[in-house]
Amino acid sequence: MVAKCLNPACAATFQHLRGGKLFLVNSRDYRGGRISVRHRGAEYFWLCDSCAQSMTLNLKGPEPEVIPLQASGEEEFSLSECAK
Repeated sequence: MVAKCLNPACAATFQHLRGGKLFLVNSRDYRGGRISVRHRGAEYFWLCDSCAQSMTLNLKGPEPEVIPLQASGEEEFSLSECAK
């Protein structure tokens, strides 16, 4: 169950589907590492409205993680810049 924003630097809690971005991820989408029992099947991940503006979900590692959206001409930012 989704409880909070996937960004570890963000304290936003999931309350409704009106804001942010919800991801449905199948275990076969993981690219690396060993898939644990909790990742078999499908799992939801959520980025709050603020984080979804500048981040997305990365599935290339053993665990889903948030990464900055790459926009040409813009500098990368720290995950701690998310509104809390």
